[in-house]
Amino acid sequence: MSQPPPPPQPAGALAGLRGRLISGTGALGITMVAWSVLQILAVPVFLAHWGSERYADWLAINALTGLLVLLELGINAHLGARMMVEAGRDDTSGVGRMLSVGLGLYAGVLVPGGGLVALGWLAGLDAMLGLTAPDAGTATLVLAMATLLLVPRPILGSVLSAFGRFPLAVWLGGAQQLLGLAAQIAVVAAGGGLLAAAIAFLAVAILVGWVLPLVVIRRSHPAVGFRPRWPGREEAGRILFRSGLHSVTIATTPLLQHLPVLILQRLMPDGLAVVLFTTMRTYAGALRQIVSQVVLSSAMEMTRQHHRGEEAVLKRLFSLTGRVAGGAAGMLAGLLLVAGEPVFRVWTHGAIAFDPLLASVFLATCLLAVPGLLSSALLRLTDHADALVLASLLQAVLSIVLCLTLIPWSGALGAGIAVGVAELAAVGGLALRRTCRIFDLHRAHLLPAILAGVGGTVLAGGAAAGLFALMAPRTLAQLVVTGGIWTLLAGPPAIPLLLPRRLWPRLWRGALSPL
Repeated sequence: MSQPPPPPQPAGALAGLRGRLISGTGALGITMVAWSVLQILAVPVFLAHWGSERYADWLAINALTGLLVLLELGINAHLGARMMVEAGRDDTSGVGRMLSVGLGLYAGVLVPGGGLVALGWLAGLDAMLGLTAPDAGTATLVLAMATLLLVPRPILGSVLSAFGRFPLAVWLGGAQQLLGLAAQIAVVAAGGGLLAAAIAFLAVAILVGWVLPLVVIRRSHPAVGFRPRWPGREEAGRILFRSGLHSVTIATTPLLQHLPVLILQRLMPDGLAVVLFTTMRTYAGALRQIVSQVVLSSAMEMTRQHHRGEEAVLKRLFSLTGRVAGGAAGMLAGLLLVAGEPVFRVWTHGAIAFDPLLASVFLATCLLAVPGLLSSALLRLTDHADALVLASLLQAVLSIVLCLTLIPWSGALGAGIAVGVAELAAVGGLALRRTCRIFDLHRAHLLPAILAGVGGTVLAGGAAAGLFALMAPRTLAQLVVTGGIWTLLAGPPAIPLLLPRRLWPRLWRGALSPL
């Protein structure tokens, strides 16, 4: 017997949905911009004070210690999804119970994790990677300790998100990331070495990563306790099984982020390929950051609608999000590709030449993967981790095999192609197909993202090509002015590309409301 259609949402509910979307996306957007600025600033500072060889050592250390996030084991992803269900029932005690269980499980994970770090340090992993800096070994140990400390940190953000305070969770998580990188930049600019930069990051991890969120949650939700509790054997088995499914998916991100760097460092020991790969990935990463933030904020709302039974709203939001994210990514891709050469000349002071082919690989991968990234976020937040396991395994294995095959042949370009092909095959293929089956999505819900992405690339790239050829910017000030003119030229035509006509009046009212 078919279920009766859900009652229409009142205007206040729709306004609340729009408000949460705007607040969440705005918080993510501001954090993303600040993070991108710091990453861009870090490259010339590190290169100027450390040189390419020492900077390559630092990148390799970050890649090695970054693999420790695999100890997260998907616990936060599963328990965070359960927190949202409990909060939807107005069960504060249920949220606190999930937090206590999570802290207990993480305590059981981090103790052997610390032993693993000690064994790696004693075995001399830094020497195996060919690191040459005299303080590389100690810096690796300190950075590993900070990374271990931050492994369970996201579960605090899940508590806030479960109570509908996703923007606050974003601000707190963003503060930890931004201040951590800012502290490293400040230490390097003051003449510090690898060890000093690692100690600065550890201090931020303690104070901003843990102390500040604990104080905020204690004041905002005093009923939520922080006493770790180890669950019973049967409950622990269920949690670890579901978390294990999530962990396969979550592990893909650090593997794809760090393994290409480690393989490049091993196969191309001069450090130039590592610096080129990471610098180009950072430059193109602005595009991925925009997509990720829009996708995550909307996926949180789609999860809420799914738990409320509002499947029609979920489908409309999926289509609209894909169109906005794809169109914005396409426009930025067109600009980044055209502006790459003068930006790199100013940004790296001529130390690193812009590689348009490698940049095109990174940008095209992100554009084509927009529907898949949105579907993966939705599957993870609705606790459908089992649907992502096969895709994640395919992506990890395929990327490693292709890296080992292509890097000896074409260096950094081979690493970029390997990671891109693996992502499109897994995220844009298997994961997307699974999402369509679970949530009954069709081609009409997927095409807006690709069409808007292609249209945005053509529109923005064409405007940027003509403008940069005319103005030929060579200094930072000239780049800023050229970018401002490009925004005025490409911005108005982008509105019908990003938003359907019915939403134009709302955009106009929103733009005029501050006045």
